[in-house]
Amino acid sequence: MAFSEKTLAFLFENRMHDSQAWYQEHKNQYQQYVAQPCKAMIQQVQPYLAQIDPQISCTPRCMSRIYRDTRFSKDKSLFRTCFWCTFSRPRDGREYPAFYFEAGQEGFSYGCGFYHASTVQMQLLRQMILEQSPSYLAARQAMDSQQTFSLYGELYKRNHFPDAPSEQQDWLNRRNMGASCQSTDFPLLFSDALPQVLGKGYVQLVPFYRFLLNAAEQV
Repeated sequence: MAFSEKTLAFLFENRMHDSQAWYQEHKNQYQQYVAQPCKAMIQQVQPYLAQIDPQISCTPRCMSRIYRDTRFSKDKSLFRTCFWCTFSRPRDGREYPAFYFEAGQEGFSYGCGFYHASTVQMQLLRQMILEQSPSYLAARQAMDSQQTFSLYGELYKRNHFPDAPSEQQDWLNRRNMGASCQSTDFPLLFSDALPQVLGKGYVQLVPFYRFLLNAAEQV
């Protein structure tokens, strides 16, 4: 069971109504067009993630809720126009890197990274970069040898490491760290091939994941 145009159409219409009553009347459409295809996708990417790290949780609970958390937001809209899944080790008081998939009206993205790395974790990553640690070198080689994923994470407004080699500065000057692929390939999003593409992409990012995990485990 794959996603379809009806997946995005339901999310859009549900947000336009932004009504608990309307959602309850059409909840079967949410299950049919959003939840069930998402659960099927999770089941199909699970073997790839188990191969990468057996401790990664990959269950239907990894899927985002359709309701927005409006407690700290000026936007009080009830429902999301997108959905996502995050796959990581269970939290034990620390932030772990996660593999993710997100889809919405403008396309979809997938990759691996920290949602919000701690200051200490970022310091550890920078230390590994400056020391040319094997895990960093493997991660950089993995990133440099492909064209699907790009680094993400807000950059400092000024260069904090002007004396570092130029190839390190794009890694060092980030407030957060991850790698993502942004796509507007809707035929792929709506095809049965999507889980395999995601799974193979995640496997491609294994050295990058291990680099981030190295920092997470030291905290």
